[in-house]
Amino acid sequence: MGEKRKENFSILLKKTSKTYFKIKLYESALWADQPGAKDGLYRLKVNGSWYSPRNIKYDFMSLIEVLAFFRDGLFSVAEDTPAPQTKRLSLPLGTRVRVPNGETVKEKPKMDRGFVGLPAFLGGDQQWHVFVSIVGRRLVQVPIHELEVV
Repeated sequence: MGEKRKENFSILLKKTSKTYFKIKLYESALWADQPGAKDGLYRLKVNGSWYSPRNIKYDFMSLIEVLAFFRDGLFSVAEDTPAPQTKRLSLPLGTRVRVPNGETVKEKPKMDRGFVGLPAFLGGDQQWHVFVSIVGRRLVQVPIHELEVV
């Protein structure tokens, strides 16, 4: 039997009339009784199967993760896929890090402490970035190569 829940978004990725990906997004509120089902997260169905990057039954993703997944799918069908310039690090949410704040003392960068707030994503500059939660500054986008894990 097919899925009875109504998707909130659907994305169809085609190249010269050949379908490569059909992605449907469902709000996590449809599974409110499941762990990890928080506002602003989505469950993905890709080509008719539930998608789980973490290999759990009820996996929910932020829109940033969804867009990264879509971008990776787009690059997989592109003629010339640019290679990322830095290695993607696995930084779990809540990882404590230090980031340069733009100021220097005796030619050494001053660092702020914070926590990884969102999963890593490939920016338009082909560098891996994360958003870091820093007190008084909210979420700050930082290239991974500038981070120091505390």
